[in-house]
This record gives sequence, C-alpha cells and structure tokens, in this order.
Amino acid sequence: MLDAMKRAKDLSSVIEESISKAKSHTREIQVLKKSRRHVGRREDQVLAIGDVDNKKYTEVMREFEHVRQELSMLKLDMASILQEKLGTEKQTEASKAKMLFYTCLSFVNKFLSDIR
Repeated sequence: MLDAMKRAKDLSSVIEESISKAKSHTREIQVLKKSRRHVGRREDQVLAIGDVDNKKYTEVMREFEHVRQELSMLKLDMASILQEKLGTEKQTEASKAKMLFYTCLSFVNKFLSDIR
C-alpha cells in the first residue's frame, strides 16, 4: 500500500510538471504567433519555431494523457486494496470474537465440570 501511495505522489508530480510544460509551450506559441507580423526570413523562422513548439505541445499532452490514465488505474487499484483491507479487518474481528467466545465457553465448561 505504501508503494501505491508513493506511486500516486510520483504520478501527481509528473502530471503537475506536464501541465506546467504545456502551459509554458502554449504561452511560447502565442508569443510566436504574435511575432508573425514580421516579414521575410524572420517570418519563416517564426513559423518553423511554431511548428516545433506545436510538436512539443502535442508530445507533452500525450504524456499528460498517459500519466492521467495511469493515475486513474492507480486510483482503482487503491480502491480495490482498501476494499480488501476492510474485508480482512472484518474477518480478523470476527475471528477474534469467535476465539473469545470459545475461550469463555471453555472456561465455563471447565468451571461446570469442576462443580460436578
């Protein structure tokens, strides 16, 4: 369970990093699009840089989606683990109660046999 919690924290960090990268690339793309007003060679450079940034943005978003899916699967795993834990705890409590009952019953029987 500790491994799952650590994995969830790691995935959260990756998601936050991916979101940050995506926002940064979006801002860069917007700046580059605004600077397209220049003509000639400069315009070609801006367009080329914009294409590279679009590819980076697409890559970051793919990574983000992958991490988001992993996190969803991890959440499902955690829910399943918690269900198992609750079931195990209930079984343990039931076993303790039975053990206490049989221990008491044993003392009562011994007490009754001593009285006879």
